[in-house]
Amino acid sequence: MSNYALVIPASIGYLPGLNGILNALDYYGNTCAVEVITNDIPDSYFEQAQAAFDYPIHVTQLAELDAVRVPDWSGVRMLHFARYAKAAQLAGEYEAVMLLDADCGLVNNVMHQFKIAADTGLILAAHNVLGTDAFVYTEKHHTNAVPLANMPMFLRPDKHQQVFERTIEISKGPGAIDDMPALYYAIDEAGALPDVVLLPDVLWLNNHFYAARHAKAANPAFGGRFYLYANRERVYVFHKRWWQESHRQNEVSQLGGQAQEIADSNTRLWAWVYRYFNTEWKVKHEYD
Repeated sequence: MSNYALVIPASIGYLPGLNGILNALDYYGNTCAVEVITNDIPDSYFEQAQAAFDYPIHVTQLAELDAVRVPDWSGVRMLHFARYAKAAQLAGEYEAVMLLDADCGLVNNVMHQFKIAADTGLILAAHNVLGTDAFVYTEKHHTNAVPLANMPMFLRPDKHQQVFERTIEISKGPGAIDDMPALYYAIDEAGALPDVVLLPDVLWLNNHFYAARHAKAANPAFGGRFYLYANRERVYVFHKRWWQESHRQNEVSQLGGQAQEIADSNTRLWAWVYRYFNTEWKVKHEYD
């Protein structure tokens, strides 16, 4: 077992995503531990998952993390920032951690990225192509002129423990900023932006889910496993709640022309991936 951990906050409404990720870790041969922070997923679910998989699954209840018990913070906001509080606590336990949201589909082995982060101290972060539209950043410090995403992200918790703690501190008070730009600011303050390596959006986040067509491929050389491809390269992570048909239809309906056609194809494929990893692999979770 490797000395790496995936850190993921999740509530019961995101169980199709979390369960899909846990099954996919096993399916693609990942060997990292998983640190889940939750406030309402039943213990019985985690007992089932812990019995099914060879990798460790550790559960932290949101109420156990004093760092995010901030006056006026909603439970949702506390859960968003809980990944940083937990990652800071893991500084002496793991060589590298991966931050990931529960509304993501994992479709590859990511152990190589863990090793790069652990061995080099670099921060491997998804390329947030929507950052300049959605948030206010310090323009002069952009990495490649575009902000980074806070997930998927690989980094050493010992080296960046204070970054995690600072992210929570600068997000308190009136007019506080959200968890993604807060992490960017904290990394900037620490002078760590030169250590950031951006991962291509089309393979690691898919903010523009209509920009590049994804396709599923499998053959005996893959050991019977399927992979997703974009621009002839393997995809690692896609993002958003595509297991919800209403969400999928709403997002696609806002587009037109070829973009809508690509988006419809992609989101149907990703919905299939969520369905597969919730109904066809080890831990089953049926959902509407």
